[in-house]
Amino acid sequence: MMSPNIRRALTTGAAVTIAVAATVSLGLGSSAAQPAGKPDVPKAAAKAAVESADEIAQGGRYRIVSERYEALDLDHSQTADGSKVQTWERNESPAQIWRFWDAGDGGHLLETTVPDGDDKVLNADTNDNTANLWKMNGANGEGKQRWRFDAVGGGWFQVRNGAGGCLTAGAAEGDQVTVKECGDDRAQLWCLESAEPKSGPTAEKGIRGEVARSLEAGQSPARAKRKPAAAGAPKRVRATADSVNTDYLIVDAAPAQASGMTGVSVHWVGQSKRNPYKTWDLIEVLDGDSRVGWEWVCPQTSTRCDGGNGATFVNSGALTPGKKYTIKYRIDAGRISWGTVGAQVEFVA
Repeated sequence: MMSPNIRRALTTGAAVTIAVAATVSLGLGSSAAQPAGKPDVPKAAAKAAVESADEIAQGGRYRIVSERYEALDLDHSQTADGSKVQTWERNESPAQIWRFWDAGDGGHLLETTVPDGDDKVLNADTNDNTANLWKMNGANGEGKQRWRFDAVGGGWFQVRNGAGGCLTAGAAEGDQVTVKECGDDRAQLWCLESAEPKSGPTAEKGIRGEVARSLEAGQSPARAKRKPAAAGAPKRVRATADSVNTDYLIVDAAPAQASGMTGVSVHWVGQSKRNPYKTWDLIEVLDGDSRVGWEWVCPQTSTRCDGGNGATFVNSGALTPGKKYTIKYRIDAGRISWGTVGAQVEFVA
């Protein structure tokens, strides 16, 4: 997962949206060609498919699916620089899930979600015109690591590289993906399928949607979608005195499950009228000094975070029952660091 110090765009506030089929600077070129005979979005992806580049969420996780319904895939989940990127039958592997970060110029950095793949992004090799994985170069990547999604109709996109050319699927499953001149080529048709349709940055439903509705109804958001604690379980949260800003508070935390994910639901209170979405606040769960999971306090939209309290689900994986963990609410994460600690608690799973 890309560290927040390289995640924030050059401008402040919400992420800059991609201009669809428009001319942009920094080598991203002119509007996309219109491939003939565009198929419909594959049926299995339709419910989770992105129809416009404006829908791409900052930090959102997506599968990039070809016209043959093969997903952009990191071969054997290898994360070394230069690792092959191919198309492969769609599956649930992290090798096929890419996290999108706004590069600030109309393009996106596409970071692998494979473990140990921090800061490794989809890269165009200008020597042989292939696509591979490479460590991000600089704070926002270089041109050949930036990709713009130009809608061409029917839910399909051409994926234009900042150094020129379009992402092009090979002739057969397992062939390395190439970057070729953009044109009337069905191999350059891709759709975006959300890898988190019911929770996470792109969700309108799921645990965060339930939390938003519970807040509107005046109910306790900390209990939305929460997994019941075992009988006789120890008290789960104890505030600590160190590094805590009195303007912030973690009210409650509990083991939780959401859409097949396991983690922690954290109920927080912040400054009145502060918008955590616009100020890039995040919550992290730590086992000692090791981070086991983190999430933006509000990764969806600015309207979901107006106000000074809410609940956030952190996908930390299964925690060890009875073990003590630390939860931190961090404020103003940006280019320089993970931000500063606004609230900190100890939590017994």
